[in-house]
Amino acid sequence: MGLLCGFAALSLVLSHAEAQPQTAPPPDTGLKVGPASIPRHWSRYRYPETIPDGATYYIIVRGDTLWDLAGKYLGNPYLWPQIWDQNRYITDAHWIYPGDPLIMPKIALVSERAGEAAAGAAGGEAAAGAAGQGIALPGPGEQLIPAIEEMALQCADYVVSDPEDDSLYVLGSEQGATKIAYSERDILYLSKGSNAGVKAGDVYLAHHPSYDVKHPNTGHTIGHKVETTGWVRVILVQENSSTAIIERSCQDMHAGDYLT
Repeated sequence: MGLLCGFAALSLVLSHAEAQPQTAPPPDTGLKVGPASIPRHWSRYRYPETIPDGATYYIIVRGDTLWDLAGKYLGNPYLWPQIWDQNRYITDAHWIYPGDPLIMPKIALVSERAGEAAAGAAGGEAAAGAAGQGIALPGPGEQLIPAIEEMALQCADYVVSDPEDDSLYVLGSEQGATKIAYSERDILYLSKGSNAGVKAGDVYLAHHPSYDVKHPNTGHTIGHKVETTGWVRVILVQENSSTAIIERSCQDMHAGDYLT
């Protein structure tokens, strides 16, 4: 009888154990939260030996680059200056060493596809409005042919009657004085920062003032021609300045080109 009761108790314990849900351990992302002490190791740099309380950090392993880490943790490799800015003990961003800690920035990223949903909704509303006015819409299988290429439209020059606000402008590039004309993927320094409302992820059109436009009969100035040189995305913001990357260039961009 005692043996029978023992088997019954064992079966009850095993069935209870099987009924418990198995929780998988959380995935190791490589990110940790301070406070922490960094083990001593060889490095070219004087790395911080402690991590402050609440700071998110990462320990560099062989093969890492700031470019790859920004792509993995910030969602966009072009945001690598965000990481570098938090770790100024690294004097050359092209060289990082295993064992060194990286304080990770706490930033809210703007998705590259963030505007697509809004644009799609706006397009739908426009189509609905057009249909309500009796304008014929393309049927199934029909395709509209644009009258002008999108790039040509975005890069078109224009004329203004009054000068535009040119207080936000290109100061120069990370290549310094050795490069005076900038194109796609070049890193630029801008004249304003967070104190003027500039944020990481902001996109600006770049412009270059060209010449006065005169009336063909009277000769009076009727406006000013402005050339669109491209657009840039802000990737790093400081209090009085910011850093941007040229996402698309219509023509060479130069120091002094202003942004809107």
